[in-house]
Amino acid sequence: MAGRSGAAAGGSRRRNRKFPAVPARTPTSGTIGRVLAAVVLLAACSAADSPERTARAFWDAMSAGDLEAAAREVTDEGRRLLDDGALPESIEKVLLGEVLRNETSAVIRTSMLTRDDDIELHVVFHTHLSLVDGEWKVELVATQQELARATFAAGMRMVGEAIGQGIEEFGQALEQGAAEVRDAIRDAVDDLAGDGEKL
Repeated sequence: MAGRSGAAAGGSRRRNRKFPAVPARTPTSGTIGRVLAAVVLLAACSAADSPERTARAFWDAMSAGDLEAAAREVTDEGRRLLDDGALPESIEKVLLGEVLRNETSAVIRTSMLTRDDDIELHVVFHTHLSLVDGEWKVELVATQQELARATFAAGMRMVGEAIGQGIEEFGQALEQGAAEVRDAIRDAVDDLAGDGEKL
């Protein structure tokens, strides 16, 4: 029996040398908690400092007329442009769209509605951003240049539409005037014909 149990023990040892026993380890709740906290922290950091967040904060401040808050979201060069009043003051609504980015810069498709007196203007352009000392900042010079081009193009479209509408209305008035002249001539001819029959 002793031989058998020794053999069994020897056989068992051989198996253990071939496939060493690894103690089963289970993650503790502390480890899982640390991993989850790290994931949440990374997600919060990326959401807190992103091109979208910076652009949204900037345009919200501009819509509210809060130049001080807007200045916190732009580069140093952009602050000087803000002081010069180079952006529209009557912003009604700003919508942010597609984001294209790399490690140090980003552009966000931006749709803006402005209203000045009774004139409503819708422009589409890009908000330009760059990463400065680990924080996303609006590149106001590039953004303003693109906004100016988009505003000019939208204004020209409005002028073209107004001219087109004016030409159409002029054409309609001309047609109506021509019809009235025809009717007046026809009435005059009829009156002359009637007078001729009386003679």
